[in-house]
Amino acid sequence: MSKPIGIRPLTQPEVTKLIGKSTFNALHPVRCGCCSNATDFARRVFKVQGVPKAEQNSDSTQGLIAHHLKERHHIESVFFKTLAGGFYVDSAVCGKCGSTLVVFDIDLSNDMLAQLAKLMARPIEQVRIEMETLAERMEENERRAE
Repeated sequence: MSKPIGIRPLTQPEVTKLIGKSTFNALHPVRCGCCSNATDFARRVFKVQGVPKAEQNSDSTQGLIAHHLKERHHIESVFFKTLAGGFYVDSAVCGKCGSTLVVFDIDLSNDMLAQLAKLMARPIEQVRIEMETLAERMEENERRAE
């Protein structure tokens, strides 16, 4: 018999400590999917226990956890993260309209760019320019779609 999955909301001090770590907070809230607000997000983070490491990236496992959080905590959008052996679900609440349909994006810090440059075997400045160009194209395409 497999161990049951446990999902525990973190306290505000625990959340503050966790999102203070750049490796955890590289993926962070940037815009409300309902009202387009781009500031003032309250973070809600949950620690998940009882999921073997091999199953943490499973669509069915993540879908089950996301469904639970939607039903029990009314959270529309979640992001799964691991840090120091812990398995977490990160979410946010819009401070303007209260929606939990919040869009997250990756912060391209110098550390992140250095890792990408190493993986791509290219100079960091070239990777930075390519990423900025790609981001601009994506924003332009998103504006056209609206």
